[in-house]
Amino acid sequence: MKLLLCLILILVLLVLFAVWPGKRRDALRAPFLGRNFAHRGYFGKDQRPPENSLPAFAAAAKNGYGIELDVQFTSDHRLVVFHDDTLDRMTPAKGFVHDMPWAEFSAQPLAGSEEHPPLFADMLRTGAMPQMNQQAGTYYVYPQMLDYLKRADIISVQIGSNDALVPALVALGNATNWKSEQLVATMVSGVLREPSFENLQRLNSDLSRLRLTREERKATTQLLLGGGTDAICEQAYQDAAVHMPQVVAQLRALNPDAQIILVGYTNPVPLLPEWTQLFRRLNALGKSLAAQNENVTYVPIPFTMTAADAHPTVSGHKYIAKHILRAVAHK
Repeated sequence: MKLLLCLILILVLLVLFAVWPGKRRDALRAPFLGRNFAHRGYFGKDQRPPENSLPAFAAAAKNGYGIELDVQFTSDHRLVVFHDDTLDRMTPAKGFVHDMPWAEFSAQPLAGSEEHPPLFADMLRTGAMPQMNQQAGTYYVYPQMLDYLKRADIISVQIGSNDALVPALVALGNATNWKSEQLVATMVSGVLREPSFENLQRLNSDLSRLRLTREERKATTQLLLGGGTDAICEQAYQDAAVHMPQVVAQLRALNPDAQIILVGYTNPVPLLPEWTQLFRRLNALGKSLAAQNENVTYVPIPFTMTAADAHPTVSGHKYIAKHILRAVAHK
C-alpha cells in the first residue's frame, strides 16, 4: 500500500513540477495586441450560440474574428470538437468524452440548445452539421467556416496530450473503483496550478482517502508498472498517426497556399519512460509530416509549461505563440 501511495505521490509531484508558474514575459503579448480571436467561437454568457458549435464559429467569421477550437477523441476514435474532458458542464450526460462512442456523443445537446457537437473532419470538409445529427431533427450548414480557412494565410494545428492523459486517469479510476475520483478531480480542476500550503493540504487529504483493497492495489500496480500505461500511450499514438495526416491533407485541399504550422507536443508528465517515448514519437510524427508536405512547418515547443489538466498555462501559451511567430518570420 505504501509503495502505491509513493508512486502516486511521485506522479503528482512530477505534474506539479511541470505546471510550476514561470516569470511574466509581458513583451510576448505585444504581437497579439490588436488581434482578436474568438475563443471556442463567438458566443455569449448565456451560451447562445453554445461554445464550440458551428453557429459560434460562423458568428466569429462573420464578425471578423479568428477562431480557436478544441478537439479530442471519442471512445471509437472519432475526432470531435469539444473542450471539456467530461460532458457534465455542456451536456445532460455525465462522464468522460473518451468513454462515449460517437453515435451517442453526437446526439447530446449543447448547453440545452438544439446544437450538437460537430465532427472536426465534417467541419473541414463541408462546414455542415454532421449527418448523424439530422436524426435528432437538427441540420445546419455554415460555409463561412470553410471560407475562413480558405482565406487564411496561416493555419496552426495543435492536438494536445489529453488523448493519453484522460484515458490514464480513467484507467486509474477503474483500477481503484473510483476511490481516486477526488484525487483526479483535484488534478484536472486546475487548483494545483497555484502552489500553496492549502493546495498541498488538499492533495494530502485526497491521497489519504486511497484505502485500497488487495485487488485494487493489484490493478493499480498493473496499470502503473505492468504495462497498462504503455497500452494507453500506444493507442494515443496510433490515433494521432491516422488522423494527423488526414487533417493536414484536408487543410491543404481547402487552402493550397496557406502556411500550415504543426505545433509540437508537450509532455505533461515528464520523466516517466512510457510518456517520454510517446511524446518523442508524436513529435517525430509532426516533424515527418512537415518534411513530406510543402509549406508545412513543424514548431517544437518542448518547454511549454502546462497545468494539472494538461493544458498550457498563460506562460505556456506565450511560449507557444513566440515560437509560432518565429517560424512565420523565417518563412
